Amino acid sequence: MTTPPSPKRPREERERTRETPMKRPKTAPTPPQYADSRSGKDEIPTPALLYHLALSAHAAAHRHYTQAFVPPHVQLSDAPLPLESGPYVSDPHALSTALGLLVAALDMLQAALHTPALSDVEHAAFGAEFAHIGIKVLETVASVQRLRSESVLAIDEKRLLADVDDTIKTSRSPHTRRFKYALELASARFAFMNIKVGRRVIKSALATTPHEAFIHRYQLQLLLLQTLEDSQSNDFFSAAEDLILVEFCHLAHLRALFVLRKWDRLEAAMRECATVFGLPCNPQEVPEVAGSGSSNERLWRTIVTIHYLSFRALYEGRSGEDSTAKACIAKLFIVMDMAEEKGTLRKLRANGGIVKTTPVNILWGLAHLVTITRSYCTLRTSAASRTRRAKESYGISDSRHEVMILRAEIMMEQALAHIFRTELEEADKEILAHLRDTNLFKTYFPQVCMLHGQLAHQLGLAEVADRYYSTAKGSVAAGSEFGLVVEVNRLAAIGELEQVTEDPKRMHTVNVLADQCRSGDNMAFHAMGNFLSSIADPERVRKLTTAYKQAKRINFRMLYALIFAFTTGIHLYGDQERQLRQLETGRDMTKLLGGQERDDEVGQPILGYWYTFKLIKLYRLTQRLEEEAKMKESYAKHAARIKEMKAFGAKRFANLPARRRKERVPSSLGKEVATASTTDH
Repeated sequence: MTTPPSPKRPREERERTRETPMKRPKTAPTPPQYADSRSGKDEIPTPALLYHLALSAHAAAHRHYTQAFVPPHVQLSDAPLPLESGPYVSDPHALSTALGLLVAALDMLQAALHTPALSDVEHAAFGAEFAHIGIKVLETVASVQRLRSESVLAIDEKRLLADVDDTIKTSRSPHTRRFKYALELASARFAFMNIKVGRRVIKSALATTPHEAFIHRYQLQLLLLQTLEDSQSNDFFSAAEDLILVEFCHLAHLRALFVLRKWDRLEAAMRECATVFGLPCNPQEVPEVAGSGSSNERLWRTIVTIHYLSFRALYEGRSGEDSTAKACIAKLFIVMDMAEEKGTLRKLRANGGIVKTTPVNILWGLAHLVTITRSYCTLRTSAASRTRRAKESYGISDSRHEVMILRAEIMMEQALAHIFRTELEEADKEILAHLRDTNLFKTYFPQVCMLHGQLAHQLGLAEVADRYYSTAKGSVAAGSEFGLVVEVNRLAAIGELEQVTEDPKRMHTVNVLADQCRSGDNMAFHAMGNFLSSIADPERVRKLTTAYKQAKRINFRMLYALIFAFTTGIHLYGDQERQLRQLETGRDMTKLLGGQERDDEVGQPILGYWYTFKLIKLYRLTQRLEEEAKMKESYAKHAARIKEMKAFGAKRFANLPARRRKERVPSSLGKEVATASTTDH
């Protein structure tokens, strides 16, 4: 413990003390406050300091590197932060800063490696860290140069490649088993710049690594999985002893795609998993008894088959392939029943395993309705799985609450479908009462606001739709995908997406929204972003074609139909017969949106009104009098339907309280404004 410094004394007292010195008591000498840097006993070695500084630079570079992927429009709210940290500010130079810190760490590690009289352990530790950072720099520089034409940092890649290779070779020693696996993993990652060489290095590493070192084997397998898409080869799986580990990695990857909602990658991932698991693409051809051989192998094959069929049922159900989804669920029940009869699941539970069959979405919810919430007399005769009926116990109240949540989501999807089909009277009849009865109104408040905003938007009530959209946007987190969708709908409702090219401010707003849509991995948002870019671009053909192809590829039918109507309703090309076929196709498309169930065959009234108007003119030019008369009748029906919608909208939102206006009205105009507002109401 060091003694605190004494307070300063006046000059006269100090001089008097020098003249008459006081006798100090005989006590132990006070230790120095800091170690003497000139003495070699307490001095920290220079290589250790360089290694510590390199690790600190590496950690700081990682923080800057992660910040480089944050979009520049993301900012924290103005609310006070609970921690003693300032608000988040986007850094446009985060990538260059990260690369500079990594290069500085490489220089410090290289200086430490050239220090004389290093021990084998120090040489191996410094070499492993140098190889790890060097490979990261090489990969980062290569990706940056692919994105940009100029080089961000003047890095000698050839020299760095040679230094990393030499460091990996010279850092290996039979006495440094502690760093052997780290250097081996760095060697494999370095060799993966040539795919064949990297796979050969991993094969030899797996052959020499004992099975007890499962963490290192797992890292090697993950490194191999990163290049499976590029190599397009599965011959390694047939000879590998870690097939279970590889299959587990594929299951984890598939589940991550579902959790992160990467819908555009699921099809390729499902095919890859079926190939690795050795299962046929047709679910009806999946064997009922999974696996053969030892009991442990049969148990693992059963687990893999159940997981694959579950994910396949969810994927097919979301894609609209109901027959395939039902076949997957039926085969899943049969596999589980056979596993229960063979004692496979019983062994899994005895060893501490958990067989979870709780419903996770609508498909499971429908089966849950059949098996759990029905009465006991019908439960015996229901065609569901015997495993679920006999072996699993559920909390009835919790199960019913989950079913109510699923029912609320289904009812909101049904209400949205009614709005798309212009069945506006049936849109929100049951959803509000159901949410209030089940105490779910606060949970789904943003979705309800957006639903009513779309209803008012469809009825042409721009101010009402703006209020609902603004409320929905204010109740969700900033920067979310839901908020982005709401903002696009709000701009469309208030007319901000009309004649965008004539207003530079609106053009900038639309371009920012388009960039935000394209910043993620969701293909549907990419298509919407390209569609918005085509609105703000005078040369809109290229962006519109890209959005059209993307919407067709991911089965985004509403955007696909909207782009078709947007192009054929304005730009007609070819001779009269070709133009006639285009307009008739658009008319049939509008009839599909709810017109087949109505007596007047009016589906989407606005688009149908436009197409019938264009067809009347074209039939008149071609002297087709009968078709012209039919189109005039259809034109009158569409006009009557639009009139009905206006009356319904005025009645539906008549009791909505007026919005308080923030702007002040001059006294001379107050009476006129009040009269106009009363007349409009």
